[in-house]
Amino acid sequence: MFFDDPTPFQGLRQDIAEGYQKIWTDPKSTPDDLLAYAKSNGFIIDPDATRKSYAERAKRGADPTIRYAAEPPRLLTNPGDGAIGAGVRGLSDPINMLDEMGGVVDSLGLTPGRENVWDSDRRFADILANNVDQNRSILAYDDANHPYARFGGQLASGLVLPGTSVEGVGLAAARQALRAGGSRFAAKEAAQAAARLRLAQAGAIEGGFAGFGSGEGGVVDRLPYAGVGALTGGALGYGTGALAQELGPVAQRVVAQLRGQRAVDAMPSPNPGSDIPPPPPGFQIAMENEGAMPSPSISSPRLVDRIDVNAGPRPLLDPATEMQRRAMAERVNPADLLPLPSNVVASQEEAASIGAGLYPTIKPPNEASALESRMLPRGDDPERMMPKRGPADLVTFLRSQGGVIDQGGELRALGITDNAGRDLDFARGEQRFGRLVDNENGMPLDQAADLAWRSGYFPDHAERPTIREFLDAVDNTNRGINRSFRPDDLAEVDAFNAARDQRFAVERARDRGTPLAEDRGQPVSMDDLEANQPPLSAYEEWGDQAPDFAGNIRLSKLDSPQSIQRALSQVDRMTGGFDAARRGRITQAETQSLADELGMTPDQLLSRRKGQGRYRTSRRYRRRGGQDHPVAYTDAVLVGRTIQGDGAAHGVERACGPEGRSGRPAR
Repeated sequence: MFFDDPTPFQGLRQDIAEGYQKIWTDPKSTPDDLLAYAKSNGFIIDPDATRKSYAERAKRGADPTIRYAAEPPRLLTNPGDGAIGAGVRGLSDPINMLDEMGGVVDSLGLTPGRENVWDSDRRFADILANNVDQNRSILAYDDANHPYARFGGQLASGLVLPGTSVEGVGLAAARQALRAGGSRFAAKEAAQAAARLRLAQAGAIEGGFAGFGSGEGGVVDRLPYAGVGALTGGALGYGTGALAQELGPVAQRVVAQLRGQRAVDAMPSPNPGSDIPPPPPGFQIAMENEGAMPSPSISSPRLVDRIDVNAGPRPLLDPATEMQRRAMAERVNPADLLPLPSNVVASQEEAASIGAGLYPTIKPPNEASALESRMLPRGDDPERMMPKRGPADLVTFLRSQGGVIDQGGELRALGITDNAGRDLDFARGEQRFGRLVDNENGMPLDQAADLAWRSGYFPDHAERPTIREFLDAVDNTNRGINRSFRPDDLAEVDAFNAARDQRFAVERARDRGTPLAEDRGQPVSMDDLEANQPPLSAYEEWGDQAPDFAGNIRLSKLDSPQSIQRALSQVDRMTGGFDAARRGRITQAETQSLADELGMTPDQLLSRRKGQGRYRTSRRYRRRGGQDHPVAYTDAVLVGRTIQGDGAAHGVERACGPEGRSGRPAR
């Protein structure tokens, strides 16, 4: 807004405005003179503002000249719509800029009866200043005569704007807190804190704009008002949010109690005796024991209640008795003390991390990446080479060679009358290579056909094509039907079409909500199965560097045959015992290991007859903690069936002795 040449006109007639300005500039005039002039001419000014303006003028001294820095008292314009109009204008003015924004609308001619750029010959700055001043006169009248309606409208719009910005903020904060492992209380606190912060931010923004709009002058002059408004709006937003969170539950409880009381009051009062039938004829109901309570019925003798006041809980630091320890040990399961197996997936996040990247979503390919760049000459300037992406069909090739002459109107008969480009693949923008029909500098049809044949556009012709065959090829290529390409370019064309078809398929699947994914898994082979087989022998002589753990079993605690037996029983209970699926099957490596342990060769072991067996009891020492602990075991090898029989499988089983473990899995 340009205020370098303002006008004192405020919507009055020229003669009334001049008289009003004359009284204001008269050093001998009083506030009553100005008020009386306004009343006699049918307009209103604020008496308090008038006396304040005269007091300021008296301090600086009388000045008969017009001073725009000290404007006369502002006119109060009554639009005639009362408190309802003041409330609507307040509702539309949450940031105190309705006068200036409305002045722009008025100056552009969108408000009937206002001076605008279409019906006035004055500067736009004067027109805008006039409309803004009239709007401020209307708002000043609302403040003076309907202050509550205007303030209520501004308050309502000021609360609605920050309130709409809070939607979904608390829910998102609560969801994030729950995903981070927080409790419901923590999620509620996070949602309330996020709502208060958002209200403070929205209040600060709205307060800053309101302070900026309430100021006068340029941008620099209004910045202090904007800062004060931002601080005030932020504090009010945060305080309003906190107050609503505290008073909201109380209001809900009060409303619920009122609804419940209304529901109780609406229920009809029951009649206790309405469901009791009357007595038979000749009988009457005795009413002397009506208020007495019925006596209880005792069906068994009363038992004496005894409470042992000396039997209390055992003090924390007192040792437990032997019976107490045994009672506690009976309730203990080894699975309660041992750690979980390492192959247990603890959560969905861990399962998702294991399979992350196994099925990535397929991205749509770019078919343009399948095209290669090449250089073609310009038809009217063969020395000038121009780049082209993708293969050149017959029409583009003829353009780059200078075009052809339309002999006898053959091309015109085919509909090729201009040199406009084609909306086909690899042909967009081909006009830059030259004209297709050039009757002045082009080639004759027979010469163009010979050049195209020699360049490879007719690979199925052993000799130069005829003029008719050449024209048919040009026509089909121009229309995009069975286009002619060189054989070396067909692979590039096929790759382009295949990539585009794949892109269409990926986009269709994505639009249907079932995107395509790539399976990066590898098929399992026999080598993988063999690599994951259990070891042939589970027991080996350890030595000085013995391990401390076997899975989740602490080996340092297995210091007796009884502890070994308990560990074996626990493992058998957890794993399900002997795997019957392996009965009757034995590998060559297992046969070799068994023969070595028996002091035999594999052929000698396999040549034993059905029913022959060998029993061996041996004693081994396991070194642990610098001491040798004997572990006795018995190997019973039973040869079930011979291999030389009817081809059935050869079964071998090994059993553990009563004093310990054999150390080798049963097979």
